[in-house]
Amino acid sequence: MKKLHKFFHTHKLVFAAAAVLGLTNVACEKADDLSRPPGNTNSFEKDKQDAFKNLTDDETTLWAWDIPISPYNNKFPAFLLQLSKDSSANIFSIDNNGMVSDLTRLRASGTLTASESSLALQLINLLRPYSEYQLRQILDNPANASIKNALVQLLPNYANFASQTIYTEEIGGAFDTNGPIQLSLTFHNSELLSLLKEYGWLDFDFRLLRYSKDTVQLTGYYSNSANKVTNLLRTHDDPSFFAYASTIIMTINPVKAKVTMKVDGNVIPVPAGYNSCLHYFYKCFNQGFLQPEGLGFGFIPNGVDADKAPDVFKNTKLVKIHNVRQGNPLTAPAGTVLMTFKVISNTGVAKDVELSKN
Repeated sequence: MKKLHKFFHTHKLVFAAAAVLGLTNVACEKADDLSRPPGNTNSFEKDKQDAFKNLTDDETTLWAWDIPISPYNNKFPAFLLQLSKDSSANIFSIDNNGMVSDLTRLRASGTLTASESSLALQLINLLRPYSEYQLRQILDNPANASIKNALVQLLPNYANFASQTIYTEEIGGAFDTNGPIQLSLTFHNSELLSLLKEYGWLDFDFRLLRYSKDTVQLTGYYSNSANKVTNLLRTHDDPSFFAYASTIIMTINPVKAKVTMKVDGNVIPVPAGYNSCLHYFYKCFNQGFLQPEGLGFGFIPNGVDADKAPDVFKNTKLVKIHNVRQGNPLTAPAGTVLMTFKVISNTGVAKDVELSKN
């Protein structure tokens, strides 16, 4: 399980902290609880069947696992579950490639000056020995303000916008909804979840508090879990577009890329103080997830320079990636459409925006 080894190594600081915190807590076994999900007045057997059906009614659905503290350093759900009627469970993740990776991409983009490339290399050598989680702790420390100031010269929105990769964590695990004392969701044969539980990060056995078509509310049974209360949120799209698009944007250097955005065939004016509309987009939008309403993974305005927003980005609720060009964007010829954004407004109106190379 190479990915599990990578996960453990990368997040060993998190696990160590969780283990220390766990010393002050005593794991508690399931207590008798005769309650049932609110609004359900039928038998526990029916509760189990209905909950199972809700989780598996569409086997192509990916459930985004929203947990308070992300093991993957993302501020949006990074675990994805695919649950099937045969009780099998597949686990995927959206992993933040990290600052070192993105700095390396910037140097390879050919857009940096000699001094900027030298700065990027210094930062890479300085930051490389640390995990992404450690780096974010380091940068949050006021004593390291000089390092952070240097980083934001090259990655001004490093905290909320980074290249992403979707990984297959496990295929063919198992799960069930069970009772009759209390309605539970339990995962079996998962090395990943067992590892997470061992370090007090996330349980594999949950009380199923309540559910609707698009949301399942869970709480772990063990008090030393860092993420005891979690939610499963139904997605309605393929998050690989979102992840791949973020990597393309970081590969071409969003601050300096020579690109154009168009809507209805018309070039969108570049906001004052920015090098391109993509530069504005990178700095003024964060990666995120919106649910319900079937919106899913995308990019959400963060409020920065909202008064400078081009008309198409005003009153935006979510920007989704509608289409992405495959292949290396650095070698694509001028005029190539790299991706199409679907800009969804707060009123539900959607417009397509093309990002193309100059």
